[in-house]
Amino acid sequence: MLSSKKLKPYIFSGGIFLFLAIVIVIVNASTPALALDVPTVSNLSTRSLPDTAASIINAFVGLVGVIALGIFVYGGYVWMTSGGIPQRIALAKRILLSAVIGFIIILTSWAIVNFIIEGATGDEGGPGGACTEGSVSGCYDCVGGSWVYDNTNVSCGFGDLFTVKWVDPKNGDANIPLCRIIQAGFSKNVNTATVTSANVTIQMSCANDNSQCLNVLGGNNLGTCSVAGNTRCSGNIAALLGVQWNYFDALSDIDSLPDAFEFIPPAEWEKNRTYRIEMTTAVASLSGTALSGTFVSTFSTGSTTDNTAPQVASIVPDGSAVPVCRMKPISAVFNEPMRASSLKDAATLSVADPDYASLEISKADGSISPDGLSFSSFIPDPLSVIYSPNKPYDKNTAYYPILRAGEDTDGNKKIEGAEDKNGNGQPDGIQDACLNFLDQTSGDGLFGSPFGDYGDSPVDADDSPVDYSFTTEDSDDLQCDPEILNIVPIPAYYDAPTEIITLTGKNFGNTGEVKLKDSISVNFANNLCLNNASVPPNTDTGKTCLAAWNDASITLIAPARTQASGTLDGTIDGPVQVNLGGIGVCDLGGTNKCLNGINSGNVCTSNNDCPAGLSNIMSVDIASPH
Repeated sequence: MLSSKKLKPYIFSGGIFLFLAIVIVIVNASTPALALDVPTVSNLSTRSLPDTAASIINAFVGLVGVIALGIFVYGGYVWMTSGGIPQRIALAKRILLSAVIGFIIILTSWAIVNFIIEGATGDEGGPGGACTEGSVSGCYDCVGGSWVYDNTNVSCGFGDLFTVKWVDPKNGDANIPLCRIIQAGFSKNVNTATVTSANVTIQMSCANDNSQCLNVLGGNNLGTCSVAGNTRCSGNIAALLGVQWNYFDALSDIDSLPDAFEFIPPAEWEKNRTYRIEMTTAVASLSGTALSGTFVSTFSTGSTTDNTAPQVASIVPDGSAVPVCRMKPISAVFNEPMRASSLKDAATLSVADPDYASLEISKADGSISPDGLSFSSFIPDPLSVIYSPNKPYDKNTAYYPILRAGEDTDGNKKIEGAEDKNGNGQPDGIQDACLNFLDQTSGDGLFGSPFGDYGDSPVDADDSPVDYSFTTEDSDDLQCDPEILNIVPIPAYYDAPTEIITLTGKNFGNTGEVKLKDSISVNFANNLCLNNASVPPNTDTGKTCLAAWNDASITLIAPARTQASGTLDGTIDGPVQVNLGGIGVCDLGGTNKCLNGINSGNVCTSNNDCPAGLSNIMSVDIASPH
């Protein structure tokens, strides 16, 4: 019979495993609330406690497996050399049985520990089954009878900080055209009264010479060359007469409240100068949340302006013969930074004013905005835009989208007089960040004319040479949202020179943003990324944290994160989600439930209750240096 004495080592080992798991749960649950400012030590691992403990336990289980195999071999050896002696055979049996039972105890303990650790770090799939409205389970809230991940819970990962999501020109950009406007987008609706020259400072470089600050930017004076060791003019460009501040909604059309701004200087920038933009924490969200930290970005001008028209570099749907999902967004990436507010103008599409919106769409019969179809717009960065339909396209139907070039017939980068067909004073066409209008047939001498449109209706008299259309599926399936199927490598190391993180899945389109921990957003305008060649963050001209984006995969370099103290902290463990923006469809008068989006099947009272364009949530582990 097997004695308890011989089982004690195995029971003891299993007990240690369980004890460690309980400690991990307690520490992991309490850590977010501590918010300690711990100094960063670059040569120590910054992996999370559960991940580290799991690695140690897995290594120990491997060692136990080797020991168990050795015991099996020894038991077999005793039996084979027993010479038929009953006592020796009995001993061999006890050895083998002890090894089997002990190994089962260890494996069972290991399974329990892994279950506890997974519970402590959060289940990516969420709780199962139905739920009671308003109840909470870990990082999930019960909404409309279904569990929904709480993106605003700081301890769950994404956080709810008020941050600058993108700025253009990007930090560190060089040789910027003299005509470029400044633009920035925030993570929440912004209190526009705080985005003024009182809280936003724009200064120009000088070289210990006061004359370099005089008679600049259209005859203005910027004080003396006395800032930062006599390297910047003391005057604030943002406070000059004749500047323009424009505010707009770049995130979605759920509330139409501004979350982005553009700043147009009184004249073109001076040649070969460096400009510094600083936004203080007095800049606040509409709810009163202060900017998470003082934001600073710089760019340098070249010696020339830019009068070249922008063009569409890629578009989804791509115009192929493959039928598309009936709620598929139209997403465009341009060949240069655009005036984001002009992309937003597509949201003004209406049947009453159909001919001069940035985006139009028609059927084969030429009916503009057919059956009340309109779009919400999401601008993840100034290089791209995503237009999401407010209702399903018809089944098995051809649609002809048009991105409008406007009516700037005199080429002065303005819509005025007879050019303003809508009489609304708006561009009514897509512009780049130097205010040049779209011209998909650049070089034809028809700058800013309807002949430069991207796309053409079958009955459009403007007759753009660019033909673009797509045909919808003959299906009732409206789920066109992105879905992440896998992330590799895990863990990723931010000091690996060529190591990138690859998200594979479907319905990614050709642009968007990747949401990470601590309100970090990765888009085509984000260049604060870590790599072996540049730590602190990479701010090289033209590089972004996104290496590639297509419908089936997204590759990115680990983005940087800084603590409030300014200390670099490159470890970003936590949730990952792809965001394409958009609003889904509420089946009002029918089931009164969302037909698509992350709240699909939940009760709704309007389309605003059905956010679309959000993927499922998975986790990534970006570890400290090898």
